Amino acid sequence: MSSVIRVSPMADARLEQARKVLRAEAAALEAVAQRLGDSFLRAVDLIYASTGRVCLTGTGKSADVAQKIAGTLNSTGTRAYLLDATRAVHGDLGMVGPQDVVLALSHSGESEEVVRILGPLRSLASALIGLTSNPAGTLARQADVAIVIGPLTEADPLGLAPSTSTTSMIAVGDALAFVLCQQRAFNHEDFARFHPAGSLGRKLMKVEAVMRRGSDLRLASARQTVREVFAQTVGRARRTGAVMLLDEDGRLVGLFTDSDLARLF
Repeated sequence: MSSVIRVSPMADARLEQARKVLRAEAAALEAVAQRLGDSFLRAVDLIYASTGRVCLTGTGKSADVAQKIAGTLNSTGTRAYLLDATRAVHGDLGMVGPQDVVLALSHSGESEEVVRILGPLRSLASALIGLTSNPAGTLARQADVAIVIGPLTEADPLGLAPSTSTTSMIAVGDALAFVLCQQRAFNHEDFARFHPAGSLGRKLMKVEAVMRRGSDLRLASARQTVREVFAQTVGRARRTGAVMLLDEDGRLVGLFTDSDLARLF
């Protein structure tokens, strides 16, 4: 007889709260999607035409989002880096090149650390793009292009903790990266070159990257007996799982594998 798991009223309330948060953030993303327009396309054009890199900057949670966007851009064909807004005024502005495009993030558009470096960034980089929820904020007013995603209401019970705003910024960053990716005709091979490790790297790598060559191969004459072949010691090639069989002219005529050996016994 199957047992019935009863959910307590308290647990049910917590689940409903969790679902409410997810629905709020999903609704925010839909609202932001509807708000995207000409400014988004202008931002794409500025980045695409640039011969430099994309400089991402922000402070607090916006800096965390900027780091994520920089990573997504780098892995999909658009070179990018993170400029810490606090460290920028202490010398790190030196990393900004004249061909770079700046993408500055601030939900309020008034973050002190970001506002303080807008002037220097405008003089150092080729263009300044603002990503903000406030169309009247300092960031939107001073940027060459402002992508305005607000107004947004945060999803936490107090309506204060960055949640829908950060989720929306990440999503817009993804949208920028993937539109640019498609515009650059960035393909699977390009993606694989930037992801040589991990599960993605294993899925995308070519056979030539892992196949054995030269002294790593175990070779034998097709005329040798099984005993003669396996009595040989050939250094690193000893544990290859297969022996390549050659004719008198050194041409490959077959393979003798571990499975072949197992079938003999």
